[in-house]
Amino acid sequence: AQDRTAWEPVLRDLDTVRRCYAALDPALPGRVALARLFTTRFGSGASVPFLAFHRAVQEEMRTDPQLPGLLSVSQHGYAPLADSPLPRIKELLRVRAGLTGAALNARPDADGVVHVDPARLAALADSWPAWMRPPGSVAFYGQLTGGPEDPAGFVVNAVNAGHGRGRDRIRRLLGQAGVTVAGEPSGPPGDVILADTCRHYGSNVGLRDLTMTDELDYPGSASPRPAERRIPLRDLEVRHDPALDLLVLWSRTRDREVRPVHPSLIAEFWLPPAMRLLVQAFGDTPTLLIPGRRMFGDISPATAQGLLHEPRITIGTVTVSRRQWVFRTDEAPVRAKGEADRPYLLRLAAWLREHGIPERCFVRALDPSMLTDGNVWQLKSRKPLYIDFANLLLTGLFERMLAERGNLLFLQEALPDPSAAPHYGDAGARVTEHLVEVGHHGRS
Repeated sequence: AQDRTAWEPVLRDLDTVRRCYAALDPALPGRVALARLFTTRFGSGASVPFLAFHRAVQEEMRTDPQLPGLLSVSQHGYAPLADSPLPRIKELLRVRAGLTGAALNARPDADGVVHVDPARLAALADSWPAWMRPPGSVAFYGQLTGGPEDPAGFVVNAVNAGHGRGRDRIRRLLGQAGVTVAGEPSGPPGDVILADTCRHYGSNVGLRDLTMTDELDYPGSASPRPAERRIPLRDLEVRHDPALDLLVLWSRTRDREVRPVHPSLIAEFWLPPAMRLLVQAFGDTPTLLIPGRRMFGDISPATAQGLLHEPRITIGTVTVSRRQWVFRTDEAPVRAKGEADRPYLLRLAAWLREHGIPERCFVRALDPSMLTDGNVWQLKSRKPLYIDFANLLLTGLFERMLAERGNLLFLQEALPDPSAAPHYGDAGARVTEHLVEVGHHGRS
């Protein structure tokens, strides 16, 4: 077992990062818009059946050109919010600007790293309005700097909702291998019902141990839970909380708030529409940070000019954004027709050195035209691709990305470098991704 005491500095700083997502939650603009839609249609303080609310949202999606973008978590950070007429979204933008300023206004050190004081971010979070609620449980995927028994730091790869997401999948796989894993975090305080989305929807990555007591009973497939632990959609109603001006999901039979949880590894945009709305409007956002994105936002494609170098950002012991270079494909050297490997690779190496781009990095491509169509998730290169410029085959993959003229490329340093992988006892050096879950009710 690993020494929990050695992990405490990392866990404490990860909890500060969790609190930052009260403002950075990509689903929050959509929740604000849905609350406004609800009060316009049904009135402040009203209660309506969930299915009636779902129908109203689908009708509004066909007539309001801004609502689909506000509800699109995948476009978060790219879709412009400044044009929104909603006062709360303008307030949210001011809060995010203050948070981003606190993180980015510091000058990088000699190594090009911006160090952010966790106490300063925690103080900012204390000042935010109550309707900006931090997620109750957050799962951080990342890698260690230092060894597992004495971690010097943690580099974030992706951020998801917690409540067992990912862990219950690992638990199932370990169980198949004959390994028993004990210990579950306590649930949230109060009388909130955490309701699992449960189904695997025909996908292997949806297979997992079911560790939650209750579920949302979505029609169309069998459930392993008894009937008394299933909450049918007809039992749900949507209530408007005038104090917070937000919506709450309620079980009429149990007379308690219901908070949907999507611990399955199936991406939320593959869920059926009604289930997707339940999770986005009333639960902790399943995907808080897509792999390769920067915590405080990527540069807007509309403003990307030349080659931009963005520094590494750390919050205490936690690296939340790797060093990054952003440029359009026509900024990089491309192979001339008939040009041999040697002269082209020399030109490419000189260009990398000129801009301080490391030999090993991760590359992600974005086609700006896809954003306007709402199809950013359809990009095959939405996930980072590992490139080692000392490897001719991997360099060839980079060349193929350059061939898509007009795309925006994001190059991020490989941190920690694979050559500096930590040692795990007799097993030797290993590149390992850790899953760390942190919540306001405790850490696990």
